[in-house]
Amino acid sequence: MDSQLQRQIVVAALALASCSSTPSWDRGPEFVLCNDNPANHYTIRINYQDLMGIYEDYGMRVRACGDVESGCINHPLLISTAPRLPSGSAPIVRWSVQDYRFTMQRDLGSVGQYLIVAEGRHSDGTPTGRRLYVYDAGNGLISYRAEGVTQVWTRCAGRLTFDDLRALRARLQ
Repeated sequence: MDSQLQRQIVVAALALASCSSTPSWDRGPEFVLCNDNPANHYTIRINYQDLMGIYEDYGMRVRACGDVESGCINHPLLISTAPRLPSGSAPIVRWSVQDYRFTMQRDLGSVGQYLIVAEGRHSDGTPTGRRLYVYDAGNGLISYRAEGVTQVWTRCAGRLTFDDLRALRARLQ
């Protein structure tokens, strides 16, 4: 296939992605969280093309946990898709995937934003610590921090929605 035809196919695919309900990672090569401290240049990255996950200076393939429907990954972030969004009748949603437990509740200070807490255990049984996320219903994961650590990571490129997590998890088969 010649290079001009390849470019036309890429342009057509990008045009379709921009007007369809395909996962947002089809629209960009990676999801990136940047450290809020400008002196800290490290990032947390998920590359959707080569399925690599980088947490600061440690990189390896994105690791799956659970089944495809759970949309669960545990590297570079421990995150899973919620079975549903919290509502007035069920203001807190709890679920688990393997040894990981998740809780999601509405962020009272923001419309359409939710707080997710993830907890788990290492293979030796010691707790992994709590991970705290802010999830926006329209834009996906927007911030992350580990409990007891002062640094906060905020989205600076790409998107990571629950649909993206399920699609990413499916590719890790």
